[in-house]
Amino acid sequence: MLVPFAATLARDDERGRVIGNVMTGLLLGILLSRVVAGLIAEVAGWRAVFVCAAALMLLTVLLIRTLPESAPTTDAGYRAVLASVIRLMSTEPVLRQRIMYGALTYASFGVFWTSVGFLLAGPGYGWSDARIGIFTLFGVAGALAARVAGVLADRGYARRQTGFFVAVTAVSFALLAVGERHVVALAIGVALLDLGIQGTHISNQSLIYPLRSDARSRLNTAYMTCYFLAGSLGSVLSTIAYFAGGWQAVCVLGAVFPACGVGLWIREMRGVMRARKRRAVEQSENA
Repeated sequence: MLVPFAATLARDDERGRVIGNVMTGLLLGILLSRVVAGLIAEVAGWRAVFVCAAALMLLTVLLIRTLPESAPTTDAGYRAVLASVIRLMSTEPVLRQRIMYGALTYASFGVFWTSVGFLLAGPGYGWSDARIGIFTLFGVAGALAARVAGVLADRGYARRQTGFFVAVTAVSFALLAVGERHVVALAIGVALLDLGIQGTHISNQSLIYPLRSDARSRLNTAYMTCYFLAGSLGSVLSTIAYFAGGWQAVCVLGAVFPACGVGLWIREMRGVMRARKRRAVEQSENA
């Protein structure tokens, strides 16, 4: 809810940067929480992790006092609003495209982060919970670097940079595969993975929210629902792949999703080029 809310509050010329800042904070929270969780689990056991998480969530009550009020953009009932989410998905082709990019990259996120704990705790590494948690700090570099995606999106590069970030996500799994034996390759792969996923996500949202200024939360509902469903699917498939074929099978699975995204982006850009050529021909004929 906070991301579309921030997008609503931002000016048109700064929306990409604002989304980038909020999403960077969100991903940093995800990554740093793994570090903290590992340390807490090491000291006090895994149940203490959930006690601390509950206490932190209670602090969000403070948002009621600090965030500005937002007037509703529709007076429709709850069921009608939910139904309109489905209509948005059927009538907005850009939304459907961006859902696909987001789903394919976040599925790879679920693939990696579900099984990397098995790898690091296994016989190859034999790390403790705390050490595994600290390792996730390498993803912070990618999250911070992805902030530039929001700035570039404000300059009109969101569609073009999507291909780069999706490709980075796919390439990262080559390094992650090598990381089964070499921790440096694993660390660089983690940074690239989070850079690609975060950059793709920011690019997606910078293109989705301008579609309907009166329905940003519903656009976000459609996008994020599919986003997290894909991540859950990636997690399930990752577990199956790891116990069936080991770490290399996980990396192959993780690479397949963004590789499909690269193919989707190439197809999209070809369509854009054909449309530009048609417009150029029409303009020349009219002249």
